[in-house]
Amino acid sequence: MKDQVDVFRVDERGQRDFFKGEVAVEFALTIVLNGKELVTLLCSPEDLQELVIGYLHSEGLIETKEEIKGVVLDERGGSRGYG
Repeated sequence: MKDQVDVFRVDERGQRDFFKGEVAVEFALTIVLNGKELVTLLCSPEDLQELVIGYLHSEGLIETKEEIKGVVLDERGGSRGYG
């Protein structure tokens, strides 16, 4: 996911330039399992539930989706990544 922002650039000769540019949007996702914080991941703000389930499976914390009683997403976080 990308976002449009106003960019101000000064080159090596001191020339100034204003333009619209794209930046990646990042989301700081903290995975909490049974009340315990496991990890905070920087990720795209899309498909968060799938990311959580995949992470838990890849870490060996769950084997099947039937073990999951529920997923609660708080989507208020997130930051812009500049690069």
